[in-house]
Amino acid sequence: MDRTQPTTPLMIHEFQTSGPNQYTVFHLPETDGGGTWFGQELIEVVKSRYPGRQFDHCWEWCAGPGFIGFGLLDHGLCKQLLLSDIYDPAVELSKESARRAGIADRVEALLFRDVALLPAHYQFDLIVANPPHEPYGTPVVHTADHGGRIEADPGWASHQNFFQHVKSHLVPDGVIILQENQRRSCVADFEPMISQAGLQILNSWPSPKHFFPGQECQIYYIEIAHDH
Repeated sequence: MDRTQPTTPLMIHEFQTSGPNQYTVFHLPETDGGGTWFGQELIEVVKSRYPGRQFDHCWEWCAGPGFIGFGLLDHGLCKQLLLSDIYDPAVELSKESARRAGIADRVEALLFRDVALLPAHYQFDLIVANPPHEPYGTPVVHTADHGGRIEADPGWASHQNFFQHVKSHLVPDGVIILQENQRRSCVADFEPMISQAGLQILNSWPSPKHFFPGQECQIYYIEIAHDH
């Protein structure tokens, strides 16, 4: 597990979720990997893909301070929320956001890198993530390397670890929705990892708002479920 000293409180920013409760998500500049921007579209994606469904337990993997997860909770799309990240200040800030919003009983935040460390009793019917989109670089050893931590997943190691262990935490009718960037990947890069894990790709599609051919932002979605 990664531990670093918290950044001075003077650097803490605030982000408001767009639902009726307008939860405040406290964050640092180095904890925003697009969650305040294209990440918010994932909330609309869940609404449109699963109209009228309220998920029991959502997990935001690679959550940072929980921009997406708190938004899902605010819009009534899930009842309980787990946030996980490898950066201790982001995890601590997400706990503070939940405490100040009065929803600490509905939100849990954990610090870990290896999904194999997640206890078996954690079971989810919705898993979402805006994970690192860059397969190059070197493994991030120190979380003070903010650019590498947010952007790089060398050799897709974190993705492989996630897919290898996530099935045991996904209930039979559960779904995984990931945001990826076609500037750095395509569905074919992940399909072998997904199928080898006993999962299947239900669908994939480009973002309606954040897919710009020829530019850095080419966000697309992968929807994944059990391979029944």
